[in-house]
Amino acid sequence: MGKHSFIGPIDPQVIVHTRLGIRTIPAQAIIEQFKKAKEKCKDDPKNLGVWLPIVEQYGPALIVECKHAIDLSKTLVLDWLTEYMFSKEQNAEETIKKSQIR
Repeated sequence: MGKHSFIGPIDPQVIVHTRLGIRTIPAQAIIEQFKKAKEKCKDDPKNLGVWLPIVEQYGPALIVECKHAIDLSKTLVLDWLTEYMFSKEQNAEETIKKSQIR
């Protein structure tokens, strides 16, 4: 990457088998969907009927897989920035720490 380059969102995609077929879904969207379903069902158990068909299509380990995919993506980007893009900078670690990669 050149000095003028920038990295877009870190957005790993997860391949999921759904009733609609095989889909590629952003890992963060799956995590957010489960959180929203949990909140809505906790606030009003009657919402379970709406959310159950949505979340039941995912396996129980999917949330963990999504978190691992996000963590791995961030680790790889940080490593690559250190090793390649900012390898010749004296303050590479500071520059990277100031980035919005979390």
